[in-house]
Amino acid sequence: PASRLADLPLLSASERAALLVEWNDTRRESRALPWQSVPQGIAEQVGDSLGIASVLNDTGEVYSFQGNYPEALAYFQKSLTMSTRAGDKIEMALALSRTGLVYLSQGDYGRALEYLQKNLALREETGDKNSLIFPLLNVGNVYLQQGNYVQALEYYQKSLALSEASGDKAGIASNLHNLSLVYTEQGNYGQALEMHQRSLKELASSGHKPAIGITL
Repeated sequence: PASRLADLPLLSASERAALLVEWNDTRRESRALPWQSVPQGIAEQVGDSLGIASVLNDTGEVYSFQGNYPEALAYFQKSLTMSTRAGDKIEMALALSRTGLVYLSQGDYGRALEYLQKNLALREETGDKNSLIFPLLNVGNVYLQQGNYVQALEYYQKSLALSEASGDKAGIASNLHNLSLVYTEQGNYGQALEMHQRSLKELASSGHKPAIGITL
């Protein structure tokens, strides 16, 4: 084609980024706001900083689902402050990751990369390689949106290797799908088709039908 895939006027840059986040974020669960205030109030009464951080994180995620990004960012920042105070790196990493994904959805790639890299660094400190799969993939997503395909390939391939080693089908399918996007942008259509077909096979074997619909 005469134009690159990313340049076709189908979606705006922010809409493409939001779609990419939703495609890859296969592990997010819907939550409703009404019950959030109850555990937060209990946690505050007992002085449970980590409990408060967790509730704030979840509340921010609900606002993120609703597209209320300013509220989401405010809650994630509060959660980050509380989890840092409690010294819990996992909760800190979650707040950093979710903040980065909001910025990615908004097309603010500089800030997205900043927060997602911090999340990745914290995950690396835990020594749990499986926890690096989606942080690596998310950093790759930012580079893809920036048109930095060399860096995007590097992060996707690292994430794919960890996904395959652990048998994480969601990670395998997401990385193969994103690799197909990179190869398409580079004009390497043979590789793109191969990655795309492998992604479909992984999705079919995992029974993740909604994602199959998105890929097609």
